[in-house]
Order: sequence, then C-alpha cells, then structure tokens
Amino acid sequence: MQIIKANKSHKQFILFANKEVNSVSGLTNTRLDEFIDSDLFCENPKFHCLVAVEENIPIGMCIFSDMYMANHGLGYYLANVYVLPEYRNKKIFNAFLNAINEENYNFMFTFVGDENIIMQKIISKIGASDTELKSYFMKIK
Repeated sequence: MQIIKANKSHKQFILFANKEVNSVSGLTNTRLDEFIDSDLFCENPKFHCLVAVEENIPIGMCIFSDMYMANHGLGYYLANVYVLPEYRNKKIFNAFLNAINEENYNFMFTFVGDENIIMQKIISKIGASDTELKSYFMKIK
C-alpha cells in the first residue's frame, strides 16, 4: 500500500468516498463534484488530497487543507477520510496522518458528524479531543 498525491484518474473514487463519508455523517450536501476540478485539479489547488493505493487501485482517500489559528500557528483541517471497508483496520488512517505530518504543521483540526461514531472513536484513539469551540457556518456563494 502506498500513499500518493491524488491525480485526475482518482476523481471518481474521491467523489464516491466523499459521498460515503457524508452519508455516514448524516450530511446531504454532496457538492464536491461541482468544484473538484477547479479547486483540486488545477494550477493552484485550494485543498490537498491523498490517495491510498494498492496495485495502483485506490482503496482510501484523505482530503485536508491548510489553516492558521492565532494561538497555534499553522495547522491543517482534516476534511474527509475514507477507506474501503475491506481495507479498514490496516492502519491506513495512520498512514495518511503520517504523510500529512511530514509537513511543518503544529496541529490538526477536524469536524466529525454526530452520527459518525466510528470516526469519533478513531479520532479519540489517536489523542484528539473535543474542543471548547462552538462551530458556525455561513454560506457565502
């Protein structure tokens, strides 16, 4: 198994994985297909996507982006992680984090849907904890 930077040949897998994550999290807004080309497969990507492959076949994906917090400096927002069910419990999630953590980040931040109990357990197991922050969302476009 290898962790590689996503390329256009992974597009359908990424879209599939995103819909799976949204479904498990109780989210219905699956619009990544509308902006994946302009935001990821472009000259200046707005986010990063890693793909776990085995024999050149995608088995997992991880979407993240850079973020800055005044009290912590540069970090990353872990947006989505998905691994095909038959490849789970093989430390692929850890491999994604190890690949990201090779960069110069000070922290990781993520949101986990209330219904996504599996990810809540995984994220707690690696030492992440709930924050005192309340989240807000405002759609601009």
